[in-house]
Amino acid sequence: MIGYIVYLIVIMVVVGFVKEYNLFGGLYKWLNRNVSNKKFLIILISSISGVLPIPGRCMVSAAMFDTVATVDKKRRGRYGILDYLCTHHYYFWSPLEQTVIIPMAVLSLSYTQFLSYVWPLLLGYLICVISYIVFFIRNEDIVVCLEPPKPIKFNFRKVVSYINWRLILVVIGVMVISIYCKDYVSPLVKELGTNSIIIASLLGTSFAFAMGSSSKFAGIVAILCSAFGTQFLPLFFASEFTGYLLSPTHKCVVISKMYFGTSIRDFYLIMLIVCFVVWHIGLFCSIV
Repeated sequence: MIGYIVYLIVIMVVVGFVKEYNLFGGLYKWLNRNVSNKKFLIILISSISGVLPIPGRCMVSAAMFDTVATVDKKRRGRYGILDYLCTHHYYFWSPLEQTVIIPMAVLSLSYTQFLSYVWPLLLGYLICVISYIVFFIRNEDIVVCLEPPKPIKFNFRKVVSYINWRLILVVIGVMVISIYCKDYVSPLVKELGTNSIIIASLLGTSFAFAMGSSSKFAGIVAILCSAFGTQFLPLFFASEFTGYLLSPTHKCVVISKMYFGTSIRDFYLIMLIVCFVVWHIGLFCSIV
């Protein structure tokens, strides 16, 4: 836990320097010359900003978006939703993710076989992300600074001012709650009955929601597929993913929401729509 908090603080300080001294000025000049469409620029950033399976990837992505986000508080909140969305499509396809590795190992699937089950979920999710950028992020919300970088001047008080201490405290609280849920809820997953696929799927969603852990939700997917059959992988993966995406013990929820001051109502409204799409695709793929 301590290492993760230190990591967050370092990211905040780095972002502070990047914004204060416009350290991406050269990169943005190049992008401005080669990428005329601002929304396409956002799509590019969203496609690469969270690719590595590292703790706090949502914070890294938020840092990237923060360098081009408007200062208008109301419109800035839309970036919190985008930040969260763009750092979670990797769970469907990245061979670096436990959500891919664990089901493959337990169910004896090759990477190609795994993708053959989950690609419709990935496609639906990506359509949701791109649609959000197209319809909710306006060109005036994207502020690309074309000024050259400024000389860096170190000031301890300035460095401390870059740290969002309230966010740090909230993240610590969420991590403590998450650990508690993993210790007491995780064992119950093994007690799932096999009477109904839909009931088991919804119970799995509930456990994933309570635990807020990608590795745990991958474990639930593997357990349920072992019990009911690999043909139901799309449904179980979609179900547990939606529980994980909506979980209040999921650190990325707190980071994305608080970093950009996103309205909790707007945040969960979009996430519920995305989850509705993904879950129904999973259901359709499993029963057809």
